[in-house]
Amino acid sequence: MSLNIAIIGAGIGGLTTAHALLAEGLHPQVFERTDTGETAGAGIVLPANAMKVFKRLGLADEIIRAGNPIRVMRTCDRADRPLAAIDLARVSDEEDFRSVAIARPVLHGILRAALPDGILRYGKALTAIDRAGAQVHFSDGASALAELVIGADGLNSTVRRLAGLKGTRRDSGQWCFRGIADLALGDGPTDELRELWGRELRFGYVALGPGKTYWYATFSNLDALPDDTPAARQAFLRAAFAGWGGPVAALIEAQDPAAILLHRLADMAPARDWAAPGLVLLGDAIHPTTPNLGQGAAMAIESAAELAHQLGAHGNGAAALDLYVTRRRARTAHVTRSSWRLGRLANLRAGWACAARDMAFRIVPDAVSARTAQKIFLDGAPG
Repeated sequence: MSLNIAIIGAGIGGLTTAHALLAEGLHPQVFERTDTGETAGAGIVLPANAMKVFKRLGLADEIIRAGNPIRVMRTCDRADRPLAAIDLARVSDEEDFRSVAIARPVLHGILRAALPDGILRYGKALTAIDRAGAQVHFSDGASALAELVIGADGLNSTVRRLAGLKGTRRDSGQWCFRGIADLALGDGPTDELRELWGRELRFGYVALGPGKTYWYATFSNLDALPDDTPAARQAFLRAAFAGWGGPVAALIEAQDPAAILLHRLADMAPARDWAAPGLVLLGDAIHPTTPNLGQGAAMAIESAAELAHQLGAHGNGAAALDLYVTRRRARTAHVTRSSWRLGRLANLRAGWACAARDMAFRIVPDAVSARTAQKIFLDGAPG
C-alpha cells in the first residue's frame, strides 16, 4: 500500500508505531524535533502487554538481553516488610511476555537502531499541518507529504493543538524523583520489582543488570525542598527516607546527584476526540497516564500495534481510524483511572489510613492481586 504517513515524535510510542507500520507493509517517516533523538531518562519496566507487542515485532529478544526480566512485583511497608506480591507467572504463562526492566535510553537505542535507514528525521519541529494539501511543515522551512499524520508527541502535543483536539491536563499533586544508581542489590533478589510505601512517600527499585539499579520515589509535596540543585535533591531524599528499610539509603547515597531526575506527575482526563480526517493521536498525546501502574509506555505500545493493524487492514480511511479509537479508548481510560486511584492510595497522608491500607494488602490473597494485574496487563490488549 502506498501511503505517505508522518509520525510526529520519536519517543517509545512513535518508534513502536514505525515498527508496527513497517510490519504491515506500510512506509512511515518519523519526524523528531530534537537534533539527535537521544533521550534522557532513568529506567522503565516493560510489562507483559508491552513485551507481547515487541515479540510480534521481532524486538523482544534484544530487549530481554539488554534488560532484566522481572518475575515478582512486591509491595512492602516502609520497614521493608512484605504486604503483597504478584507472581508474574500467574499473569502470563508465556516466558517472553513477563516484565522486563531496562534503562530508558537503551530501549530507545534498540528501537532506533532496528529501523531502516531514512525512516528517522531529526531537527524537525512541527509548525503546521496542511490537511487539504496533505503536508506537514517544520520550523526549519522543510515540509513533507503526509496523507496521514500520527501525533505521538507527548502530553504537550503540538499535533493535538494544531488539530484543535481537546485534552484536559490533570495535575496529580505528586512529584517523582528517578535515577539509576551504580549499586548492585547484594543478596537481594534481582528479578523482583519492589515498592516500599509510607505516609505521602513511596520508594521503588529494580535491578537493571550487573551493578545498576533503577529507583524512583514519589512525594505528595515538596515543601521541604528549598532550592532545586543536584545536592539539594539528594539531601532531600536522604532526609525524607531516613530510617526506611531495605537498600533505600544505600541507593540514595550511590546515586550521582547530577543525574537525579525530578518530574511533576500529571495525566489527562480520558478524552473523546482522538482523530480528525487525515490525523490521529496515540500515547501521551491523547491517553497519558500517571506511572503508578507502570502502564504509560505500554499503553502507547499497544496503541501503536492496534493503529498499524487497522491501517494495514482497512487503509487510510475513516473506518480504520474509527476502529482504532473504538478499540483503544475504553481500555486506556480504564488504565488511566486505575493508575490515578492507585497513586492516591500509595500516597495517603493520615497515619490511620496508611495502617488500614497496609492491613488490607496483607489480607488480600496474592492470587487475587494477580487476577487484578492480569486485567490491567492483558485483558483488552491487542491480540
